[in-house]
Amino acid sequence: MLTFSGLWKVARWHFWRGVSSGFLDRRQPQPVPYLLGVPRHLVGRATRGAFGMLKSLRLRRDPSETFTHELKVVDLAGFFYGRLLYKPSDV
Repeated sequence: MLTFSGLWKVARWHFWRGVSSGFLDRRQPQPVPYLLGVPRHLVGRATRGAFGMLKSLRLRRDPSETFTHELKVVDLAGFFYGRLLYKPSDV
């Protein structure tokens, strides 16, 4: 079982994976419909994840199920940030 620290690392990894995908999408957009600058399928997956997360919390289901749904929302947040807001600094 993951500790809180481990869960945070997984969530952070998903966020930055989304940022990378969004940043790459600037140069080579996917051939799919977009909604607010984000592929529509990601919006749908995150919406279902948010509702699944709320349902899991409400019914007090397995925490890993709730976390799985949460990662879908985190991934969308990362994609949105990477696609529309992220400006890499020169290293």
